Amino acid sequence: PFLQHVDAVVSAAAWRCLRCLLFCRDEDDQEALQLQRRAAVQRALRALRAWSREELLSMDTFARAAEAVEVLRWSVEAGVESAKQILESGILAMAKSFKASHLGLRRSLLRLLSALLAANFTDAAPVIFKAGLWPSVVSACEDLSVEEGSGELGELDVLTVKTDVVLLVIQGTGEDSQLLLWLSKSTALLQQWQWTLQNLGLAVQKQVRGHGLLRVANLLRLHLAALLRFMELQIEDTDFLFSWQVIVALGEALQADLPMETQQLATDALVSWAAIHMKEVSETGDAAALATLGTRASQRLLRVLSGHDAGAGIGLAECAAAANLYASSSQAASSAAKQLPELSALLQQLSEQRRHQQLIWVMRVFFAMLISSEDALEGARSEGLLTSVLLALRSSADRDQAVSLEFLEQLSHLSGRLQEELFQSELLSWLMRLSTKRQLASAAFCCVMDILCLCSDVLAGKPLLFRYLGQLMEAIRSLSKTTTLPVRWKSKRLVAAMNFISSLRLCSRSAAILTGAASGDSGTRRHLSAPLSAGLDLWFDFAGETPKGDIHGIPVRNAALRLLLALSEALPKASVEAWPRLMPLLQDRHCAGGEKRLDPREGLLQRLAEDDSRAASLCEAWIR
Repeated sequence: PFLQHVDAVVSAAAWRCLRCLLFCRDEDDQEALQLQRRAAVQRALRALRAWSREELLSMDTFARAAEAVEVLRWSVEAGVESAKQILESGILAMAKSFKASHLGLRRSLLRLLSALLAANFTDAAPVIFKAGLWPSVVSACEDLSVEEGSGELGELDVLTVKTDVVLLVIQGTGEDSQLLLWLSKSTALLQQWQWTLQNLGLAVQKQVRGHGLLRVANLLRLHLAALLRFMELQIEDTDFLFSWQVIVALGEALQADLPMETQQLATDALVSWAAIHMKEVSETGDAAALATLGTRASQRLLRVLSGHDAGAGIGLAECAAAANLYASSSQAASSAAKQLPELSALLQQLSEQRRHQQLIWVMRVFFAMLISSEDALEGARSEGLLTSVLLALRSSADRDQAVSLEFLEQLSHLSGRLQEELFQSELLSWLMRLSTKRQLASAAFCCVMDILCLCSDVLAGKPLLFRYLGQLMEAIRSLSKTTTLPVRWKSKRLVAAMNFISSLRLCSRSAAILTGAASGDSGTRRHLSAPLSAGLDLWFDFAGETPKGDIHGIPVRNAALRLLLALSEALPKASVEAWPRLMPLLQDRHCAGGEKRLDPREGLLQRLAEDDSRAASLCEAWIR
C-alpha cells in the first residue's frame, strides 16, 4: 500500500525499500526470490504506464517515477527481466520528456538506457534510434547549470548528469562512429561536453584539498575514458579535441593529488591526443593550457620514473605521452624545459644503471623537447646539460645496439643545430669510427652519414675529415665488391656515403684524396706506382650505365654523378676536362637546339637531370 501512498516522499521511499529488499539480499529459496523480483518489475511497469499518462506534470510523480525506473534498471542488471521486454513495454517514451523532469528522474532514465544497451545492445540500439530518443538524450541537461544558488541541484550532481549523457552516447555508438558523427553535427553534444570538461577542471581546482576530490576524480576518469573512445573511433574533430577545455581537463587529470587510476587514464588519453595533434600543419590549441599540460606531463613522468608513484609501472606510457606532446607543441616543450636538469640527471642515471628500455624512451622525451623548443635547446646549452647527456648516451650506445640506433635517429633531427657541440665533444670523430665498423647495421650506417652531412660545414678543412675521407673511400671500395649484403641495403649504404661526400665543401686537398692523387692518412702525394685515375675510376664505375630495370642501381648512379659534380667544382676546369672517362660518360651531349658543346659541369648536371627531376630545373637555369 505504501507504493501508492498520497505522500510522494513516502511512496518514493517505499519503492526504494522494495528495490533494496529484493536486489540487495540473498535467500536460500532463489526461486521464490526471483518470483518476487518479477512481480515487482511488473508492478513498476504498470505504475510507470499510469504516470506517463499524467504527462509528468507533478513533482510528486517525478520522485515516484525515478524510484520505479531504478527498480527496472536493477532488474535488467541482475538479469531478472530481459531488456527486450522492457523495450517493448513502451515506457521509453518517458525519455522524450527529459527537460520536464527533475534531476533524479533524468539520471534514472539515462542509467536505464545504459543498462539496456549493456544487456542487449543488438535489440536496444535500434529501438532507441527508431524512437528518436538520441536528440532528447543529448538535450537532457541543457538547462542545468552549476551557478551558485542553484537550489537543490549541487554542482557535482549537475556534472554527474552531464557525464551520464556523454557516456550513454559513447556507449550507444558501439563500433560504428556514424551515430556519434551525426549527433556531434546535428546537436549540441560537443558543446555540452566542452562545458562539462571546463567545469570539471574548475571543480578539481576547488576540491583538490576537499572531501569531494574522489567524486570529482571519478567523473574526470569517466570523461577521459569517453575521450579515449572518441579518438579510437577516429573522429578527429579538431575544433573539439584541441579546444582549451579538453587540454585543461587533460592537464588537471595529471595532478599528483588525484588517484593513480585517473592519472594513468589521463596518460593513455594524452598519448592518443598528442599523436593526433602532431598531424596538424600548424600548432593549434590554447597556449596557456598547452604550457600547463606540458609541465604536468613532465612532472608526472619524473614522479613515475623516480619511483614516487608506486604501482605506476616503468613509465613507458608517460614517456610516450610526453614525447608526443612536446613533438607537437612548442609551448608545451618550452614550459617543460624547467625540468631539463632533472631529466638530464635521470638520463645519466639510467645510462649508468644500463636500464636501456627506459633510457630509450626518456631519450625520446629529452630530444623531442630540444627539437621542438628553441628555448629548451638554449637552456640545455647554457647550463652544460647537453654535452653531459650526449657523452652519457654515447657510452650507452657503444654497449647496446637499440640505444645506438635511437641515439643516431634523434641526433639526425638535431645535428644541424648542434654542429659545434658535436665537434667539440668529439662525437663527430666517434661517429666516423662507428661508421667504419664492419658489424654496424646498415640503418645505423645510413643514419651516421645523414648526421655527418648536416655537420659538413664544421668539418670543412679539418685534418679529421682528410683522414676519414681515405677510410671512407676504402670502405666504399670494399662495399662495392661484397656479396653478403642484400642489394637494397648495399645500394642505400653507397648512396648515403656518396651523398655525404657531395655535401662537403671540397678543397683541393680533399679533392686530391677523392681522385687518388693524395693519401687520406697523411695528405701526401700519391705513390708513383698508383695510376692517376685510381680514385676517379671508383666514381666513374658507379656513374656508368645501369642495366634496364635495376631500381637499386639508379640511386647509386645519381649519387656518383652528384659526387663527380662536386669534384668538378673543387678542381680547375682544365683538370676536369683531362679526366679519361669523362667524355664517354657525357656521350657528346649538347645544349638543346644548339651546336654549343656543354662544359663538364653542365654535362654532368644534365646527365643527373635525366633521372633526378629535382635537378632538371637547376640544370636548365645553369645552362641558360
